Amino acid sequence: MGGCNSKGNPIGPVQGKRSTTLQFRTIKDNFNRLEEVQNALRINGLESSQLIIGIDFTKSNTWSGKHSFGGLSLHHVGQQLNPYEQAISIVARTLAPFDDDNQIPAYGFGDESTHDTHVFSLLPRNQPCQGLEQVLWRYRTIAPHVKLAGPTSFAPLIHQAMRDVAASGMQYHILLLLADGQVTRSVELNPGEYSNQERATMDAIVMASNFPLSIVMVGVGDGPFDMMREFDDALPTRRFDNFQFVDMSRVMRETRGQPPEKAEALFALRALMEIPDQYRTLLRLGLIGGAPNPSIMARLMPPALGPPPAVLAAERVAATAPSFPGSPIATNGSFGNLSFVPHSQAQNVPHPHLHAGGPLGAGPAASSSHEDLIEERLRHELQQQQVPTAPYPSLSYTVGISTPPPSAYASPSVAAPADRPIGQDSSTHGVHGARLDLDEPDPMFLCPITQDVMKDPVMAADGYTYERLAIESWLENHVTSPISNEQLPNKSLIANHSLRSAILEWQQRHSAGT
Repeated sequence: MGGCNSKGNPIGPVQGKRSTTLQFRTIKDNFNRLEEVQNALRINGLESSQLIIGIDFTKSNTWSGKHSFGGLSLHHVGQQLNPYEQAISIVARTLAPFDDDNQIPAYGFGDESTHDTHVFSLLPRNQPCQGLEQVLWRYRTIAPHVKLAGPTSFAPLIHQAMRDVAASGMQYHILLLLADGQVTRSVELNPGEYSNQERATMDAIVMASNFPLSIVMVGVGDGPFDMMREFDDALPTRRFDNFQFVDMSRVMRETRGQPPEKAEALFALRALMEIPDQYRTLLRLGLIGGAPNPSIMARLMPPALGPPPAVLAAERVAATAPSFPGSPIATNGSFGNLSFVPHSQAQNVPHPHLHAGGPLGAGPAASSSHEDLIEERLRHELQQQQVPTAPYPSLSYTVGISTPPPSAYASPSVAAPADRPIGQDSSTHGVHGARLDLDEPDPMFLCPITQDVMKDPVMAADGYTYERLAIESWLENHVTSPISNEQLPNKSLIANHSLRSAILEWQQRHSAGT
C-alpha cells in the first residue's frame, strides 16, 4: 500500500519486551446471521461501544483489487458495493445495538493531502457522521475526488482515535481501520529493522493501550497481509492486547457458495470476537471513564484536517452552478437503494439527513453556510453526473429510501407517482424548497404493505423501507420482496432513523397546524 517506499531506521527493533497475545475465550463461529453475532458479543460481556472509522486512500488501492475486485480500484464507486463499503456496513451494523448516540467519526488517510502525517475528516468541520447511512453516503460523495497517494502509516489515524476517545470522556471505542495492505516498508530493510512508518504505527498502538480503545484492522483487496498477521507479536508490551487483524478477502473466499448472510456473520465474528474480553479487561484496568494521560495527550499528532483540497474544489465548483438548490434534479440516474434519490423518486422531499438536520446533520434546520451549500451541491452534482442507472446491490446493508408503489404487491413495472410541483405555498416548504403538505403525508412516509404512516420504519434487504411489524409478518412466510417479488439475500432489517425523524417532524408540524 502507499505509492512510495520509506528508508528504514537502522537502529533496530522497537525496544521493550515482546508482547504475548492474551488467551481470549473462543466464540463459536457457526452463526448464520448478524443478529446471532450480536447476541454472542452481548452474552460474552460487551455492554456498549462507540465506533470510529478510518479508510485507506493510498495509491495501491488502484491495483489491489486485481484479483478480489475484478481489476477495479478498491475505491471504485459503481453498481456494486466496493470492499470498503462492505466492511464498513457489516461491522457498523453488528455494533449498532451497542452504540448509544449513533455518532461515527470517519476519517481518511494516505491521500495527497495527508500522506503519513495527518488524517482528514470525511465531513467538514470534523463532524461525526450520523450513523451508517451518512458514512456510506459521504464516502460515495468524496471517494471519486480524493487523490490517492502515500506512504502508509496507521499512526495518524490511531492518534486521532485517541483524541476522540479522550474528548468523549474516555468512553469505550472501537477503531475500524480499513486498509489494502501493510504499513510502508522498504525492501532494503533487514529483519529486525523498521521503517519510519512501521515504527510510528507500533508506537501509536502501544500508546493507544492506555485508552479504552480496541483497534480492528480489516484487510481489503489482494494484500499482501503477511506482515499484519505477524504484527501483533512484534509489538512491545501493552497494557492490554488492543490490536486485531482480519483478512476480509480470505473470509469471503472461505464462505464462497454460502448464503450472503452467513458470510457476513463469519466476517463480523472474525473482526469482533476478541472485543468482549478486551472490554472486560478495560473495565478491570479502570480505563473506561478514567482520565487520559496528560503526557500522552501532549504527544499526539495534529488533529484531523478537513476534506482534501480536491474535494473542496469540486464542491466549490458545484456550489456555483445554476439552479440550486430549489429546482428538481433533472436526471434519471439513481443509486437504486442508496440514499441518493432523484426528486422524481423522492417526491421532492429532501433527503432525510437534510430534513432532520441540514446537510451535515448539524441542527433542526438546514444551514445557509457556504460549507453546507457546497456539501449539498456536490451531492446534487454527483447525482446528475456519476450515478449509475442499474440498481444498487440488494444486500442488507444498502441504505436509502425508495418511493413506495401505489399497491402493496405492485410489480416492478408499476410506475412511481408523478412529481409534485415545487415552489408552491412556501409556508409549507421544508428545507431547500421541498414541499411538505401538512394535510397529506408524503408517500415516502407510507409503508408499502399497509399504506399507513410508518411508526418504526426499517430497511429490508431489497432496499425498501417498511413498517417493522408489517415486514416482519411478511418475512415469516416469504423469502421474496413484497415490492419486486425477487428473492431476498437475507431477512435482516435496519432501523431507518433518518426517515423516522422526518416522519416525526411532519407529525409535529401537522399537529401544530403550521
